[in-house]
Amino acid sequence: MSYTELSALKSHLSITGTTDDDALNALLAAVEAAIDQYTGRHFYGRLKTKYYREESIENQTLHLFEDLISVTTLTNGDATAIAAANYWLLPRNDGPPYWRIELKSSYYWLFVTDGWIEVYGYWGYSMTPPESVVTGSLLWASALWGRKESEGIISHKIGDFMETFGEWSTNPPDAARAFLDPLVRHWGYVD
Repeated sequence: MSYTELSALKSHLSITGTTDDDALNALLAAVEAAIDQYTGRHFYGRLKTKYYREESIENQTLHLFEDLISVTTLTNGDATAIAAANYWLLPRNDGPPYWRIELKSSYYWLFVTDGWIEVYGYWGYSMTPPESVVTGSLLWASALWGRKESEGIISHKIGDFMETFGEWSTNPPDAARAFLDPLVRHWGYVD
């Protein structure tokens, strides 16, 4: 899955054939990874478990350091499940995404030897990429495709082996930045 559909990129570039589909799909995947790195976020939901130790806790609050969309199961460090009614996802008024989990006043984070807090749920900025990410991805991929010849990015395929020469910046072009910069994750928390 890429932030921009192959068909949208091909339409934007006025490409009708399928000759370049593999290269375009690879480009879209590279742009998705670059967007994640540039913004410090991932823009569609992935169901997975994250593990935390005591160092991630401050008072009643577990700091996630990554965007969380929803929690399916929260397990304390002593392996007991914590019901959703016993915690808040923060920021309460602006999420998702959420960055912290705060236990209500009558609950505590507990650890046994080698215990970990487990957060099983959907991680990412949102379940589907926001339109600004789709547009930023389209503009970034288009700019790179347009520069592939002039900047010396050359690929040679020999059997199943693809070799690529050249470089491209991990910073988006200005047109894409206008859509991506508001989504850059800034460390620190604002409620």
